[in-house]
Amino acid sequence: NKTSFIVSPDCQTPGEIVDISEGGMAFTYSGTDDWPTTIETGMLFGRHNSCIMNMNFSTVSETASRCTQVTGTDTKKRRCVQFDGLNKEQQFLLECFIWVNTSTDC
Repeated sequence: NKTSFIVSPDCQTPGEIVDISEGGMAFTYSGTDDWPTTIETGMLFGRHNSCIMNMNFSTVSETASRCTQVTGTDTKKRRCVQFDGLNKEQQFLLECFIWVNTSTDC
């Protein structure tokens, strides 16, 4: 499975990471509720049990996905965030996370 997720203790819906860099990421989520704009911390989960805790971020934008699928009351949305105040350990873990989860050799 090549899917990576972001989760937050303040939101029941996980987001699927669709783009990530050392500066930020974009993720999509579906559901009846929006991710609260007050959420500023999340955990990243990826392949090979890769995980980064307490990633601080701020929302840059949120839009309905181009490929919006409306099923009942669920709508797919895309949120773009930028990472904030990462310490050196988190920066290193993020580099490793990106490598592990974007490399086709893994």
